[in-house]
Amino acid sequence: MNEIVSKRTLGSKDGRTIGYVIRGPQNDAHANTSLDRRSAVVFFYALGGCSDNWLHFRGPTLEKCVATVICVDRPGVGESSPLLNSSVSDNSRSIHDKKALERIRGHVDDVLAVLVAEGVTDVFILAECVGHPYAVGLCLAIIQRMNAQQMKEVDDPERHNLCLCLKGFTLVAPFVSTACPHAFGPARLGASKWVMAPLLYCITEFAGLVKSSMIPLSAWSIGTKILKKLVSKSEREAAGWTEEDFEEMRLAILDMNQIADASAGSEMRLATSPAWQELCDEFGKELEYFDSAEQARNKNIHSAVSQMIPVHIHVCSKGGDMMASPKAISWITNRCYHRSKVVTEEKIHSHEVMTFLGGPPRNPVLLHKILGDWGLLDLEETGL
Repeated sequence: MNEIVSKRTLGSKDGRTIGYVIRGPQNDAHANTSLDRRSAVVFFYALGGCSDNWLHFRGPTLEKCVATVICVDRPGVGESSPLLNSSVSDNSRSIHDKKALERIRGHVDDVLAVLVAEGVTDVFILAECVGHPYAVGLCLAIIQRMNAQQMKEVDDPERHNLCLCLKGFTLVAPFVSTACPHAFGPARLGASKWVMAPLLYCITEFAGLVKSSMIPLSAWSIGTKILKKLVSKSEREAAGWTEEDFEEMRLAILDMNQIADASAGSEMRLATSPAWQELCDEFGKELEYFDSAEQARNKNIHSAVSQMIPVHIHVCSKGGDMMASPKAISWITNRCYHRSKVVTEEKIHSHEVMTFLGGPPRNPVLLHKILGDWGLLDLEETGL
């Protein structure tokens, strides 16, 4: 299947620039669930990532995907301009938490603008690592739009079909908020009342500087031989990675790190904020309403989503995972996503290695599972 890969920009309402990458089937009919609807997978990348991760990668799984894939750069990353004024006015919150929620809200607004501009109707959300809070923010925004659309335009089928509809939500090695007692240890500094905002700012900026310096130095110096040793032979064979693939990964690490440098501190501060757990809790409550259309009617709940949204969590366990420990995943699942399907990927390396090598876009085994669960693989192309 031929596909189009394009790097684009869009102007926001407040005069900023939004950068994003879009790729999908050349024939638009393949990207539609029906003649008047268009499906898209929206990807939220890990710390240190950017939309370019989807730009140059070629693989058989992506070529079989029947939906458009969209990845939007976060504020201050790539072509996306930094945010302007604060949109969070709650004086009861610390500056640290306000900034975190502001960044999530600003990015969600950018993604919504891109989806509308690209004519997307059916949305499948895929997030890894610290993409988790942004993904949840988009879920809530789409649900709000769906509810508003149902209340105002349910009698207008033509317009109703054009509203955004949430079809799937998948997390890969999700970073769990510091409200969790089992969250990544160093990140929990942001949840401590003893660490003042100026000190946290200095710590995260320094950590971002170290990351921005060490990762490219490592990728430049270690070469593909060491990269290959990060994963087992069986994992390399299952993924079908060649010498060229590892060289591409090495170069991508260098390129993405350079692009994402400016926002490293902001991303780390967001990760340390416990405030975005509130978004996860709210989304968890929404999921309670989606058991079935019959239950929704019985409870007299006016949610636009009458079918359960499939929620999948992939835990990459080979070699252990410091940043998304089993206890942390269990905590967030029991608290918010207890109806989700948790898949332990015992043959896929840990959070740290998996994200370092490029995450789901560069892991054909994992990506094939995710797209297959959503029914977004061309059965003829896959030979099934």
